[in-house]
Amino acid sequence: MNKEDAHIVIAMANHNMNVTDVARAIFAHRNTVLYHLDKVKRQTGLDPRRFYDLVELVKMAQEVLENGS
Repeated sequence: MNKEDAHIVIAMANHNMNVTDVARAIFAHRNTVLYHLDKVKRQTGLDPRRFYDLVELVKMAQEVLENGS
C-alpha cells in the first residue's frame, strides 16, 4: 500500500465507508476512489468496503503513513 492508498483508506474510515463522501473530501472523482479501493483489495486481500477488513487496513495505513514504507 502506498501513501495515496493509505490516505484513501483513512478517509473511508473517517467518512463512514461512503465512497462519494471520500471523493468529495479528497477532491477526486468517485471512480478514482473505487480504483484505489480495488487496488488495495488486490494487494492485501482485504476489502476496504467491509467494516472488519477496513479496521485492519486502517492499522496498516497508519503504519505506512508513520514509517513511510
